[in-house]
Amino acid sequence: MEPTHLVTAVKVKPADRGNTLLSPLAGSSKMKERGWVVFNEFVVTRVTENEALHLDANWKLPCILYYAQLESDPQNVEIRAPIPAAVFWTDFGNLGAQQTRLMISEETLPKNGELVAIDAEFIALNKVMKSCFDVVELVKFAYLE
Repeated sequence: MEPTHLVTAVKVKPADRGNTLLSPLAGSSKMKERGWVVFNEFVVTRVTENEALHLDANWKLPCILYYAQLESDPQNVEIRAPIPAAVFWTDFGNLGAQQTRLMISEETLPKNGELVAIDAEFIALNKVMKSCFDVVELVKFAYLE
């Protein structure tokens, strides 16, 4: 089986483009024609519509296509459970190795309406330690060295 790579292309609404800080060239005329953003495991970058939607079967095979109706009701938005801000500056303890941690201060957290992107990496694990406390299961991972 050949390795696969997750690639996502998202069209940014014109009203939101001014707040999307993806490049020092964000305000240039060249960047204004790049109304799409591509996310993959290496980079987040603006691209043209043709670059985002061109599907070359030699290297780019779609697995999910998402369509949105242009006349959809903007008030009909999925409601999600809020994430308490404290999770961003709470130290969840030692994960099995000595680590240097830089805790985020409350002042540096994104504010309501700001666009954010999350880069998540998967790591190899060699040992899983489980403990059970009442009905809450705690799983601690030991990192590979």
